[in-house]
Amino acid sequence: MVRTSGGQGRLTVSEPFGSAVSLTAWTVSDPPVFFDLREGCRLDTADMSQVLGVRALPLPAAVRLLGGRLPTEPGDSVSVRGDGRLVVEGRGWTAVLTVEADPWRVVSVEEERADGGPGWRIDLSQHTSSVPGFLRVEQASGRWARLELVRLEWKDGDDLPALPDLPPCVHLR
Repeated sequence: MVRTSGGQGRLTVSEPFGSAVSLTAWTVSDPPVFFDLREGCRLDTADMSQVLGVRALPLPAAVRLLGGRLPTEPGDSVSVRGDGRLVVEGRGWTAVLTVEADPWRVVSVEEERADGGPGWRIDLSQHTSSVPGFLRVEQASGRWARLELVRLEWKDGDDLPALPDLPPCVHLR
């Protein structure tokens, strides 16, 4: 579930028919915080690596992708390759996007590493308009997870629930 309010938001990952296993929170002025609800601890993080194993993709860009938008932030550059795919170059990351029309939607995002090594990949499917229903996130190592986006709340002006008061994660650093 993704919930936003103004410049802050929450991304909750839950097990099928089960409880939440992680929560990521962000605000405009502070770095994101990751809560491992299974372990009962928190970890400050600037990217999605602790949530999905996708390093370098900034959290605001990932949230935009979940909301059916291009994963870009102010200052990122977007260009078109000869094969029609888009290239997004952000601060510390580059990705190649496949976009389909009718309606316009992102169907894959692949990390393009400067060293030519394998990167992460996100496949998006079963869209409602441009918003994906499912994501398959594959790490560079080959490990993957399939996520279903079941709820998206994009509002301005409403307060979000308070964050849990959890100690720092020692084993995840």
